[in-house]
Amino acid sequence: MSLSLGDLKSDAGLTKLNQHLESRSYIDGYTPSQSDVALFEAIASVDKKYPHVNRWHSHIKSYGCDTW
Repeated sequence: MSLSLGDLKSDAGLTKLNQHLESRSYIDGYTPSQSDVALFEAIASVDKKYPHVNRWHSHIKSYGCDTW
């Protein structure tokens, strides 16, 4: 993954991810990938102030990612 987000437990990292997902459904490309799995596993929960991350997190979870 070429996306550099920094610490996903920080406001800055989640803000960058939220901006990235503003115009995308997935981290890389047009289908779920290992990048989505890795980030999903790194983010336990999402604050509602990051609406695009929240949407993406719910979408990835719908694939059963929480059991991967």
